[in-house]
Formats: sequence, structure tokens, C-alpha cells
Amino acid sequence: DRHPPDGKTAIRETFEALETVFKLFFPSASRLTAGAEINRLRPIISQAYAGNQPAIDAANLQLKAFEDWVNAAHIYRHGQAVEEPAPPPLSLAVSMVSNGASYLRWLLDLGTAAGL
Repeated sequence: DRHPPDGKTAIRETFEALETVFKLFFPSASRLTAGAEINRLRPIISQAYAGNQPAIDAANLQLKAFEDWVNAAHIYRHGQAVEEPAPPPLSLAVSMVSNGASYLRWLLDLGTAAGL
């Protein structure tokens, strides 16, 4: 609602929502990072989609895209090495928040299917 819109905060808060859900799934996780942390979701995918190999294959590819999203969000979560950080263009911020919301919905559904 801000003028100009605050895309950086929107991305940060979307990430925080995803990280919170991730930590609820995996209490020993200290943070949401790409790689080993996200790969903890693979067994949940296999459990949630048991007996549906095409869904498992597609979800594992989706997981790779989620890793890329996490890496992209970290660019705006952490300080940039400049005095005046560049905000994300509005179209990029909208895309990242929209994608993040989709990942959040997906994670919540996976958690429900896995009994988390």
C-alpha cells in the first residue's frame, strides 16, 4: 500500500512466512536455505504423492525451482554492498511475492498430506 510500493519488504515478509512453515516442519532447521535444507522436503514429497510417480517427478523439479526462488529472495533479504540498496523493480517484486505465495500454499498442502 506504500507509495512507492516497498517490494523489498514484501519479498522479505514472503520469505519469512515460508521460513516459518519450514521451521515448523523441521524444528532442528535454523533457517531456510537452498540445497541440503530444502532437500529435506524430498521424503515428504514422496510420502504425499506415494503411488503417483509423475507427481513425484514434477514435484522434485518444482523443488529445484523453489531453491532458485530462495536464492533470489536472499538477494533482497540481506544487505547489498552499497550505500543505497537498489529496490526490486515492481514487476519483479510482484512475481517473487506471487511465486512465494504459491510455494507457501504447496508446502502447507504437503505438510497436511504428510501429517506435519
